[in-house]
Amino acid sequence: MWQVLSRRPRVLVLDDDADVKDFVEEVEAADPPLTPVQFPNTHADVARGVYDLASPAAARLGKRLATYFARRSPITQVCLKRYGPGETGDLDEPHVDRSHHPQTYGRAMRWTALIHFGDNGGTRFPVASLDVAARRGRLVLFASSTADGAEDPRSVHQGYRTQNASRDLAIVGWDGVGDDVELRGAHECIDHESFEVRADFFGRTLMEELRDVAGTVGSHRRGEALARLTSLLAHKPSR
Repeated sequence: MWQVLSRRPRVLVLDDDADVKDFVEEVEAADPPLTPVQFPNTHADVARGVYDLASPAAARLGKRLATYFARRSPITQVCLKRYGPGETGDLDEPHVDRSHHPQTYGRAMRWTALIHFGDNGGTRFPVASLDVAARRGRLVLFASSTADGAEDPRSVHQGYRTQNASRDLAIVGWDGVGDDVELRGAHECIDHESFEVRADFFGRTLMEELRDVAGTVGSHRRGEALARLTSLLAHKPSR
């Protein structure tokens, strides 16, 4: 049975599910090859691959994931991602899951699903003060946007590791538009997020965040922040 851990952001977990258990065991038995990749803002060696949900049990899980995502077509593939062993602590920088498809690039994910293959680490939502521990066979579902597509800044999250061992999981996301799913398992960190998300994360007003970035010598977003600040001040009602 689903447990609702948070309503904003929407975070749910499902434990001890037969279909998820069968999927984990199937992938472990197949031991598919993963390709090393370079991810910016990630504090670990990473390898990934795409896994087809072709077996009857896996296909059944794909249909259920589509139902959870409230999308019409079933999910037929997931991304397998492995963080290599290393020091305990944060695995990546805080970020919001986003689409990398050309038509919806940058749009916050409607839903992301994570399936854990072990008990190492978990996912932390720092703005929401929520930690979701990894557990073998645990399915985690969370939303980075609302049903109308509005981004939820409280969905900022990051993975972490509690053991000096590999951390394996399956990931798939959907932006709520069309049939394409997100299989890259990649993300940008808080440094690349919108100024609104950054302000919420750091507990500032939008104007405070823009002034801070615009005044930071060497920031690659200084010009962007200055232009945005100038525009807002130009449209600010005079007293």
